[in-house]
Amino acid sequence: MNTKHTTYEMQLLILCTKVSLSPNNILSIQHLSSNIETSYQTLIKLAYKHAVVSQLYHHFKSLFPEHPITLFLKPYYLSIVQRNIAMCAELIKVTQLFESHQIPTLCFKGPALATLIYGNITLRQYGDVDILIKKQDKEKAIALLETKHFYPEILLKKSTKKMFFDAVNVLGFQCSKKSVFMEIHWELLSKNYAIEWEEANLWDKTQSVSINQKQLKTLGHTNHFLYLCTHGSKHLYERLSWVSDIDHYIQTQDDLDWEDVLIQAKKLGISRMLHLSLHLTQSLLQTPLPQEVEKAMQLDIMAKKLAKKLTTLHFSKTQQKGKNIYSFKLLWDMREKTSDKLRFALYALFATKLDDFRFIQLPNYLAFLYPLVRPLRLIIKYLK
Repeated sequence: MNTKHTTYEMQLLILCTKVSLSPNNILSIQHLSSNIETSYQTLIKLAYKHAVVSQLYHHFKSLFPEHPITLFLKPYYLSIVQRNIAMCAELIKVTQLFESHQIPTLCFKGPALATLIYGNITLRQYGDVDILIKKQDKEKAIALLETKHFYPEILLKKSTKKMFFDAVNVLGFQCSKKSVFMEIHWELLSKNYAIEWEEANLWDKTQSVSINQKQLKTLGHTNHFLYLCTHGSKHLYERLSWVSDIDHYIQTQDDLDWEDVLIQAKKLGISRMLHLSLHLTQSLLQTPLPQEVEKAMQLDIMAKKLAKKLTTLHFSKTQQKGKNIYSFKLLWDMREKTSDKLRFALYALFATKLDDFRFIQLPNYLAFLYPLVRPLRLIIKYLK
């Protein structure tokens, strides 16, 4: 990465998200920490924005335990630890509740990912807990959570529920006793992105992680890794933590099957999102890659161009505020197939989302009007 166009604060965050530090990296951290141009409050604000406070504190505590930055970061880190522990407790509680009612679960991102690739639930910042269930279990699972005083983010009318469950892929819940937010998914991604995993593929290839001495099932390596690539891509990699996740997954999971990753990415139509993710992690964090993988990504010229644009957008001194039409163009360019580009454009305009149900809940006999609700809502939103 060309550090000439990057602030000292951002350079410091990037270095402190690496899996391991070379002697030169450590010297650079010393230099940068002595020359940051703003207050520590600005540094912590940037670290929160990129969700890397835990990693920043971890490296400073290991290298410079008495440094003013270490002492400044400590209370923020401890607050994250406390929150992460609470989220893990709720994750275990809900998965056990579901399992006791014959509802299989897969946890992903959050505590599962932190355990899998960082080796510790406290070394990754996460704002909520994500659980995947099977489509057939969604209504049963949601009704069960409501009986246990979990409050859904939207109160659905009885006449709206069927349309809602068919249209969206996730529903969030607030725990009544703790400030923990949980998302129950029955598909990995919203239909708006036109990327569809086969349910059988997700449930046939799983692995387990141990959290608080409890074995929890999570996505298999290929699916979890490709999900991280699509998740970061659909959010335009606006957080450094999402780049770090890709880097850590590659460097800590020796049994990641690259041949399967490439095959499944092509099958899902997300090869460019994979290549984009690899370009970013290699550019920012110098992630080592197998020769055949590097060859494939270097052939994808558009992925390389997109990586440069996103680096400028989120990690440079000349950060830009992405306008919606610009964001749409970036997401359009991330799809390698024309058919997927067109499906993405169609779904982006007309596929019904949670916010459309917040806007209005139509009775069943008017459900056919929902594809018109989204464009109407967007027109109202952007005319304000």
